[in-house]
Amino acid sequence: MYTLVVNHMQGRTFDTVEPIVPQVLREIRRAIALGGAIVVLEPMVGWQDKSADLVNLAVQANEWTADNIRVTGVNTNSCVFSLVLGLYRLGFPRIEVIQDACNCRSSSDDDPWERYPELPGVVLLPTG
Repeated sequence: MYTLVVNHMQGRTFDTVEPIVPQVLREIRRAIALGGAIVVLEPMVGWQDKSADLVNLAVQANEWTADNIRVTGVNTNSCVFSLVLGLYRLGFPRIEVIQDACNCRSSSDDDPWERYPELPGVVLLPTG
């Protein structure tokens, strides 16, 4: 079992959100079918570094599984990245980032996935 985190999928980033809606819906349907928990986050400016704390609070308050966290959403190089690092620092043993259910609106030519360090328990999955 796992907890799915849907991160930052609101309208002000719709140009980034729209391309991954089908993949995020696939992950939500999968979590529901498997009886997984779902956390939907919309971090406010300046609060993205607190996203992991909010996930941790939701997991603990509801006694959901903390063995495996799956992450989807935008932006790959900022909000999702901060969330993953925060979850890692909080000691979640396995964090799966579903790459085709994440997107980035970075204007640089850099690969946003290059920012992800090789951390024990952090796994980049091409598809869920």
